[in-house]
Amino acid sequence: PGRPATPNEPVAGPMMDARAKAAALSTERWRVAAARIGGRGEAELTDELKRNVVLQALSLVNNQIDPWCAVAIAQVLWDDVVLTALKLSINIGEEGATALGVALKVNTVLTTLDLGGNYIRAEGAAAIAEALRGNGVLTDLNLWANGIGDEGAKAIGEALAVNGVLTSLDVGF
Repeated sequence: PGRPATPNEPVAGPMMDARAKAAALSTERWRVAAARIGGRGEAELTDELKRNVVLQALSLVNNQIDPWCAVAIAQVLWDDVVLTALKLSINIGEEGATALGVALKVNTVLTTLDLGGNYIRAEGAAAIAEALRGNGVLTDLNLWANGIGDEGAKAIGEALAVNGVLTSLDVGF
């Protein structure tokens, strides 16, 4: 599913086991679309991410990641000095967005974050907004189709008033 991978971007599918996915982390870009990696795969993935020294872009679009995996990925972002792009569309929900918001406050490398279609609602948007107030590197943020409502939109808007680096924001739908 999804677009074809570039030469440095292995594609994983439902048949690829967690060890093969973890081995794929040795490349600079990794994309897993609609693979439904599951609990054990999530654990192995986050363990490998903790040891990451190469991976710059990670796409886990539509993998039905549970909130605990999103929290684990957020914890990885606290210390990661390499990962610059993270796509978690259609995955993490409100709890995951809140955890990512906390991590973004201290992360100094991630420039692109795609959280489209996660239904993070106002609470998740508020956590991301709080992170935007102090984050000096995130330039591209996708919050499309998240049901953030008026409260979430207001929080994001207020954060943008003090954030001087975000250049692309999608809050459509």
